[in-house]
Amino acid sequence: METAAIIQETLNNNVLNNNDASGDSNTKIQDPTPTLSLRERWYADYDMTNDDNYKLCWVDDETAPDHGEHSKHGVEGPASVSERTTRFIVETVEATMEGKTVILVCHGDVCQITATAFMHIEPWRHRGIKHVDTAEWRDTLEL
Repeated sequence: METAAIIQETLNNNVLNNNDASGDSNTKIQDPTPTLSLRERWYADYDMTNDDNYKLCWVDDETAPDHGEHSKHGVEGPASVSERTTRFIVETVEATMEGKTVILVCHGDVCQITATAFMHIEPWRHRGIKHVDTAEWRDTLEL
């Protein structure tokens, strides 16, 4: 939520106020809406451990792409991450926010895996696409 709130504040204070001299509050960005659908990937045995352990999860993704929650360390599978994020996009974003610009804020692996859906490639191949850096914007229409 912190990142989403920073984006909201920046857009409201710097961008919209500069474009709307009247200060009309109708042009403000709405408050961030948290959703579990965009939560961080579950790392099970590796959760809250050294970040170097992400690499071990990615090896599991590549060697056993359908491991799901049954990986040897209980890590949430890329297909599960992709399914929950794309379901949210279709059922919530596309269904209720048509014609609006929507900014989704997620952790790195979630961004990376969700991008594979827009690119029409298998979720387990998420490490083979261009890395999503911290605070990087990606326009899904350009993937």
